[in-house]
Amino acid sequence: MGSLLKITAYFCTKLAEIATEKVDKYGARYVAFGVFSVINCVFPFFMWSESKSCVGTIAFIRITAVILNVFLIMHKLWNKKYRKYLPVYWYFTVMYSLSFSASYMLFIEGFSALSTINILFAFMLSLMLLDFTSFFTIFFVGVFLAFLLSEFIGVRVPLYQHENISFQTIYVILFSGIIAAIFSIDREKNEHERIITLRDFGGTIAHEMRTPLSSVLLLCKLIDREVEKEKPSFNKIISNIKKVCREVHWILLYIDMIIFKLNRNSDLFAKLEEFSMKECVLDVIAQYPLDNNEKKLIIFDSDNDFIIRCCGYSIRHVLFNLVQNAIYQIKSANKGRVIISLSECETNNILSFKNTISDVNSTLYSELFSPMIDEKFSAIGLGLYFCKNVMEAIGGSINCSTISGGFIEFVLIFPKVVQNNR
Repeated sequence: MGSLLKITAYFCTKLAEIATEKVDKYGARYVAFGVFSVINCVFPFFMWSESKSCVGTIAFIRITAVILNVFLIMHKLWNKKYRKYLPVYWYFTVMYSLSFSASYMLFIEGFSALSTINILFAFMLSLMLLDFTSFFTIFFVGVFLAFLLSEFIGVRVPLYQHENISFQTIYVILFSGIIAAIFSIDREKNEHERIITLRDFGGTIAHEMRTPLSSVLLLCKLIDREVEKEKPSFNKIISNIKKVCREVHWILLYIDMIIFKLNRNSDLFAKLEEFSMKECVLDVIAQYPLDNNEKKLIIFDSDNDFIIRCCGYSIRHVLFNLVQNAIYQIKSANKGRVIISLSECETNNILSFKNTISDVNSTLYSELFSPMIDEKFSAIGLGLYFCKNVMEAIGGSINCSTISGGFIEFVLIFPKVVQNNR
């Protein structure tokens, strides 16, 4: 007896875990379905006559369904100890209210037109509410239990009638099931991909925010340490406060980048200004949180310079992203360096950003600037997608390729700024 109880407890716990996982993944419309089912169980009973011989059983099934759904509607009032079983209760209630009840009506009414419509309605609604695996299991368990009940009370299920109504019903259900299953599986796949995308999207945001927020925290500690001194250096305090402000600007820009991705908002590029590309690169190198050894990895050929016209914070974030990407790859390989150079042509200006770590599959180059590809080639990302949009917004472009010597090179092409417009 003790072993049987243990097996039962294990089975119930496992069932609750599976149901909870399914509900977390695909959701559950507790209140909406509960209200609908209560209305659907009460009013039709008084709107048309049921089978006279089984009216008591039908009334009992409908009353039970109403009670189950009332408890489902009131799930927020449940004792916390029992809420972990709510997903199991949800699946049981859906099974009882739809497939079981509709199948029982189908059997006792001899596959009448009304009961056929009812079972098809229950079929489609179950498929809308549940993922395909849960639907398949729950729906046919409900049909089987209804069959057993009808046999138990002495109702012979008419598997064949002269008019072939039952076979037509089975055909319609199976045909509808095949069609619905095709779309359901596709929907389920898209939903799964959406969940993975959102999860990785959150991870990317956390990763991107960690660097500037860590810098802000460090600067605040330096300010606090300076304030605690008997003779604090106000110049250092002011300098660190300015750095905090710059880091906050970087964070706000990244938030703008996310908003741009979600809303396709072009206002981010509306504020154009003219400034030196050389000064912009030097500013980014100075602002990026690098230790002395990491700064030695970046080689900037500052002999050339040109003027660009764009949103200052946007283009700085482009460079910031490229530096971040390069440092990440160098740290991962424990070797390499970054070479940045500027050059001018007759029709445009060019910024070359070379990284000596070239471990990118060449087949990925065409996808690097897509919104769902990470520049670190490990997860979802927005960085290079944002860079591409910034460059295109100012009339330029960005592309990536490998060159001899084991380099991966990002080439940023800027349009010439006409002297009269400066």
